[in-house]
Amino acid sequence: MLRKQDGSSGISWKNCLPPPEGTVVRARLGPGVDPARAIAEILQLAGGVGAAIRPGSQHPVDQRDDYVRWAIDTEAHLESVLRRQDAQAFFDNPRHRDILVMPLGNYLTTLIYAELEAKRRALADVVTDLRAQVARMTGAPGFPIVVDSNVLLQCQRLDSVTWPTEVGEARVIVPLRVMEEIDAKKYGDNKRLRGVARGVVTWIDSLFPGGGPGPVRIRDGRGDTIELLLADRPRYRPMDADEEVLDAAHEVAQFARQVVKVMTADTAMRVRARHEGLDVLRVPDEWLRIREDAAEE
Repeated sequence: MLRKQDGSSGISWKNCLPPPEGTVVRARLGPGVDPARAIAEILQLAGGVGAAIRPGSQHPVDQRDDYVRWAIDTEAHLESVLRRQDAQAFFDNPRHRDILVMPLGNYLTTLIYAELEAKRRALADVVTDLRAQVARMTGAPGFPIVVDSNVLLQCQRLDSVTWPTEVGEARVIVPLRVMEEIDAKKYGDNKRLRGVARGVVTWIDSLFPGGGPGPVRIRDGRGDTIELLLADRPRYRPMDADEEVLDAAHEVAQFARQVVKVMTADTAMRVRARHEGLDVLRVPDEWLRIREDAAEE
């Protein structure tokens, strides 16, 4: 429940601006937090909203005091399971601020109860979202591999390569930011890269004719799959694309509860991934598209 940078598809200056206040953004778990623990904690918070205002608090002053105590306590509990800025942003909305500063009057009590109900629904939405992420990340077979955009742009198509033996059956996960970067390359200055990007997008579109995120088989006769890691709502979208891809890898590992590998042809990205404790899968030399291009010349 955060106010973060715009998560709409495509690349434009608008993506550098925050969405309107009140926009629901996917909440992120804190580092190392077990999803089951987070779900249980937030469910308990949602169930306790009705007791935020004590029965004996009849005066608006007392009701506001109760609300403030509840908000402080709830934010602290959220910080124990969510990223700190996400937990703090949970209360970053106009009505909450109005409750804290508005003069006493008949409308204060109405605002307090309306805000408590909104927060109860928001907490329930977070639980629903966390459960959906757990179900998705644990519901597909294969070894999870989060790919960087250069794997799709600089390597041969993934339905024509042989995965390293250490992987077995590959579960290729393509973050939305990677697709956005490839989309942008379709309109770049490099003619060859424009053609490659358009070919990649056309191939991926053909794999998902129904428009869903997958997973789907990369090719017949093998168990390797590919899926798109989409967001059903605005998301945290840093200016640094590598940061978002690595965050996606951490998220997959956290919800799948298993080792995840990051695959990239970028040396700096590999170093950064290892520094963050992620496993890295190096791109085999024979995968590189330059070999394919040279053979065509």
